[in-house]
Amino acid sequence: MVSPEYWPSDGIAWRQNDAMDARHRHVLVVGQPQHRALIQRIWHACAETPFDWIGLSPWLDRDTDHHPFPLSDPRFHWALSRVLGPYQHAAVAVIDGEPPKLPPEVPVVSVDSSDEAAAIDALSRLIIQAPPPDVQPQWVREPAEWVNLSFDRTVGEFSRVLLIGDSISNGYGNRLRARMDGRRAVDQLQLSEGMAGPMLTELVDFMLDARAYGDIHMNIGLHIHEVPPDAYGERLGLLMDHMRSKSRARLTFASTTPVHLGGGQSPLDRTGTDRVIALNQAAEKVCAARGVQWNDLFQLCLKEGLAKVDTVHFAPSANARLTDAVAAIIG
Repeated sequence: MVSPEYWPSDGIAWRQNDAMDARHRHVLVVGQPQHRALIQRIWHACAETPFDWIGLSPWLDRDTDHHPFPLSDPRFHWALSRVLGPYQHAAVAVIDGEPPKLPPEVPVVSVDSSDEAAAIDALSRLIIQAPPPDVQPQWVREPAEWVNLSFDRTVGEFSRVLLIGDSISNGYGNRLRARMDGRRAVDQLQLSEGMAGPMLTELVDFMLDARAYGDIHMNIGLHIHEVPPDAYGERLGLLMDHMRSKSRARLTFASTTPVHLGGGQSPLDRTGTDRVIALNQAAEKVCAARGVQWNDLFQLCLKEGLAKVDTVHFAPSANARLTDAVAAIIG
């Protein structure tokens, strides 16, 4: 794990697992990056019974690049309330930290990680024995919903850049920040919410209320939660109008990238890519009507045959080319 003084940004991340699974109320585990291995062991001990976590990477195979907001930070409490809001949680379990003040109906449990075996046993029991919820989910969710947001620590006389995207922008976001080399700060909001996500606008507002931006680059089309192209375009237009009511930033929208059958330079998945084409057509109309700059990453991928590591995510060399394309837009 990287020492905190070397983290280039501050932020918060969380993950909600199997939100459509109605067998259990979820337990929310509050941790820090140093607890990632412990969370992995608890995940396996629970036989993958769903639980959520906040304060460390959404992906248990790697850390984020940001220093997490401390538990005492109001921004951490804001994020915590966002995770708790849509769901019924059986308990909040805090590892090695001061328990937050929560509504009395949400039990809070403190866990000491110095005895790892005892911590795994206590948390596993809490998670597996959680009762079923009283209320069923009211919207379509993916097997894992996650958020990873960060504020660049770079300071100077420049306009900031905000990247809004999903795991695709996660692939080039840190490269872009390094490419700027102190000339501009690059903040990032990466999430699986998509245009249908119940928290998308609220998360965008959180970023816009915290900083003033010169450029906002959006690349958000993979997670559509069964929203058809027309509705996707309508919601995108509403989001852009809302953002313009709050910020004078120049908006750029990047077309969603193709879906392939596998990694490398495997053939296109025609069903997935046809869906992406329809979304891009809807988005391009919205952008044209509002004078929003268009960054055609879809065509770049096809023209140059950018390599993948799986059906949607890119190899390092391809992420470098996506970085080039974004950097050319924001300067």
